[in-house]
Amino acid sequence: MVKNYAAASAELRQAEVLFESNPILALRQMVDLYAQASQALNHEVADAIEIWLYENPRLEIVDYIKSTIGAGDEVNQVYLKWIDGLHARL
Repeated sequence: MVKNYAAASAELRQAEVLFESNPILALRQMVDLYAQASQALNHEVADAIEIWLYENPRLEIVDYIKSTIGAGDEVNQVYLKWIDGLHARL
């Protein structure tokens, strides 16, 4: 779990490197990182994750985002926006 601003940045860098060999896993990690980056107030990472997702639309990621939506989760509205945006790009 990411606990601070610097850790969120490091996690994103790792996911960006992973993208070269395993884009689906990297994008899934980015989706998971988004809530943690937001909680750490690392808006650079949160915004970068959105850019990565929109520039690399994948149906598998839309399905993954749908599976991560939970009751009362603060990021649900963001996830729903991503689903709509990614569907438009597929």
